Amino acid sequence: MMTLSKIAKPLQGELIGKDTTFTGVSIDTRTLTFGDIYIAIQGENFDGHDYIKQAMDNGACGAISAKPCAEAPVLMVKDTRIALGQLAHYWRQSFSCPIVGITGSCGKTTTKAMLAQILCLKAPTLFPERSLNNDIGVPLTLLKLTHEHAYAVIEMGANHKGEIAYVAQIAQPDVAILLNVAPVHLEGFKSLEGVATTKAEIFDALPKHGIGIIPFADSFTPYFKEKLQEHQCITFGENPKADVFATDVRLDEQGYVAFTLNDQNNCLPITLQLMGDHNVLNALAAACAAKALNIPMNIIQQGLNEFTAVDKRLTIYSGLGGARVIDDSYNANPQSVAMAMQVLAREKGQRIFIFADMAELGEEEVAYHEAVGKEAKEQGIDALYCYGKLSQHAAQAFGEEGHYFEDKSSLVAALKPQLTKQTTILIKGSNSQRMWEVTEAIKA
Repeated sequence: MMTLSKIAKPLQGELIGKDTTFTGVSIDTRTLTFGDIYIAIQGENFDGHDYIKQAMDNGACGAISAKPCAEAPVLMVKDTRIALGQLAHYWRQSFSCPIVGITGSCGKTTTKAMLAQILCLKAPTLFPERSLNNDIGVPLTLLKLTHEHAYAVIEMGANHKGEIAYVAQIAQPDVAILLNVAPVHLEGFKSLEGVATTKAEIFDALPKHGIGIIPFADSFTPYFKEKLQEHQCITFGENPKADVFATDVRLDEQGYVAFTLNDQNNCLPITLQLMGDHNVLNALAAACAAKALNIPMNIIQQGLNEFTAVDKRLTIYSGLGGARVIDDSYNANPQSVAMAMQVLAREKGQRIFIFADMAELGEEEVAYHEAVGKEAKEQGIDALYCYGKLSQHAAQAFGEEGHYFEDKSSLVAALKPQLTKQTTILIKGSNSQRMWEVTEAIKA
């Protein structure tokens, strides 16, 4: 529990009205619980200040606001979004449990879930079930930290320079994982170098005892090692020179991944209940973090073997007509799309790739979408169904059996007659395209 008067100084705020004690934090009146403090966040299309009265009616005990308010005890601040981060940082100082921060262009959510699966076998662990990885999601996750938690795993995303630095300074991770660098959010980053330097900001928040975990074979690995020269550094990869590495990587008939997990002293068989051999690197990164936290290798092995796919990330469903539906609709960038196509290309029978726009790719966005069409054809995929303004370039590059649709309902209508027991569908697109709606339309 905290009081408004106690947090006034760290939030640089002014208490107006009576002091009040609160037991939780909310930015949404729809999910607010009795005793929460309501933080009035301003967004592009809404202003949380308009809902302060509703928050009080729903059980809030006060508000943090940037505007005068007569309906509640208020802590007045200059910027409520910044205040949320300041409050989370202040709250984090009350805990000594190790915190793991995870960033990278692809695989953050899956790696977070893998590591959480391992750590939960050992002790209570805080982790967000969804991808709460921005300057709002990270603070809200940290504010759920209690003294019952032995560990916390925090995902950190970014679409512009300085964003990782901001959330990492709030969370102050003891272990920092940088998974990879790929052409993602290039509108904000401008180049791969911009992506790499922004992701590496996570290492600036490490304390002296902190540990950095990086890929052994990434083109930016030398730069990451330079950033970590004053910290312990653990590498992962499929090269035996890595500190933690995989051998004997293989796929079973369902496309699930098996491999041998190796370190200096162990060779452990792992079978992931996951499609895509790219998930081997995610598993290795999770294993590195667990090792850094002194988790026994048999617990790491158990956690990875029991792990199952995260929703909308290569999740398998039965479809209409007996088709096999692989839902990878959570998000999309050139690297994750390429990995998804490799998964689909290994399937038997007719293979149809459902593809929607990749967002925030900057000046080269058309070229990136054309490359998807060409790669799909080279992979031997039988048909490409596209939705979104940019994806029509992929359909054109694919050639015959490359189809473009102006709306999802037309795409689904054209797709349904193709669904048989011999058909596998893989669905991929940026979050803004909401391609999981196609998944729902063709699930059995």
